[in-house]
Amino acid sequence: MITRWMRYRWGGEFERLGFSKQLPANWFEDLVGANPVSGQADLLDRLTLFSPITHVHPGCPPTLLLQGDDDLLVPAEATLRLRRKLQEAGVPVVCVIFPHTDHGFDLILPRYSPSAQVSLYDLDCFLALMV
Repeated sequence: MITRWMRYRWGGEFERLGFSKQLPANWFEDLVGANPVSGQADLLDRLTLFSPITHVHPGCPPTLLLQGDDDLLVPAEATLRLRRKLQEAGVPVVCVIFPHTDHGFDLILPRYSPSAQVSLYDLDCFLALMV
């Protein structure tokens, strides 16, 4: 529930961060094309397509992975598995796991977040290597 305090606290960032967006009740079904409780046989196949690890191949571009080790939405282990799969495919990959960092660490107060600041530096270095 969005309160007036949250809107005041985030100011102009409120809209940018998407706090004002309301998801429809069937957002997951619309996204995946199936309802997870419906028991559709092809649901696992559809969900598999949403995982980046499914699409790894030797022609993938060099990849930078930035992950918080305390991420509640995407476990760091999933990112480490993706890194391994990219390495096995011969894709140049840099993976940085930030300690004590949650999902969206670059969205909330990025100017003051050490992880957000370091991630910008890592991004600059990665892009410099790609030139």
